[in-house]
Amino acid sequence: MIKCPCCGAVIDKGNQCSYCGVVFESTTSNKNDIISSKCLRCGVDNSHNVIQCKSCNFPIQLKCPDCSEHNHIRLSSCHKCGSTMNEPNSVFETTDKEGIVNRSLSIVTDKIENNDIDLADYYLSFAWNEEKKDNSVLIKKSEIYALFALRASYDVGSANVKRKYIKNAEALLERIDDKSLDSDKKEVLDILSSAKGKVSSTTGKDGACFIATATMGDFNHPVVMQLREFRDQYLLERNWGKKFTRYYYRWGPYPAKIISKSNLLKKVSYVLIVQPLSFVVQKIMNKKNNL
Repeated sequence: MIKCPCCGAVIDKGNQCSYCGVVFESTTSNKNDIISSKCLRCGVDNSHNVIQCKSCNFPIQLKCPDCSEHNHIRLSSCHKCGSTMNEPNSVFETTDKEGIVNRSLSIVTDKIENNDIDLADYYLSFAWNEEKKDNSVLIKKSEIYALFALRASYDVGSANVKRKYIKNAEALLERIDDKSLDSDKKEVLDILSSAKGKVSSTTGKDGACFIATATMGDFNHPVVMQLREFRDQYLLERNWGKKFTRYYYRWGPYPAKIISKSNLLKKVSYVLIVQPLSFVVQKIMNKKNNL
């Protein structure tokens, strides 16, 4: 028997860990001898040092919140400093069906709140494999499908993918017969409505600032590019920023669509929203870059 050099699981034979999916030199347990890491979502083999899957962009390694060392997604503690990782995989080692479902749903809710849709989908698979008829599982699965559809709306070439996600989400919603989940169903329907209503003139190709794009009338306008950079380099690096971005993606298209149809509203939006926001963003980014 040999220990996996990545996650420490004991392997009876062979040179691929059945728990974390890495392939390594079978004669050693040295971390440097890892050959490849299999994606836990799509199964594609990746180079051992990649951060996300080359095929589906699913996370392969996650950063330790304390020492910033990257660790395999299945690790429950950092291999460098020993700190508990944010990804609590150890809770799924239990055989208690109800415990797995409840813990899975709790983590999924947290991941969705932080706009980590891919990880939410991954953790929901634990509950989904245990109980496909539970209304709470169905509502979360439909919400994830809806969020995937919304994300696909920002890619011009993903129209078919978006339709598939919308269809899957709607099919799951029809199976939910618990009246206490009506408000949750409405939230999912709102997300689907946003996904269906996306138009390229107000959204841009990669989820740019809806209102700024509609106001300036150009996806590649310097102000729009500045705000897009602020989103990527500042907002999405912070938990509150991820939450804000998620809600803005959901509701931003509505005022943007109205603004895009009126020259007067474009002028008002520029003076009252875009110009002041651009000024503040510039100050924040200058301060960040000078640290």
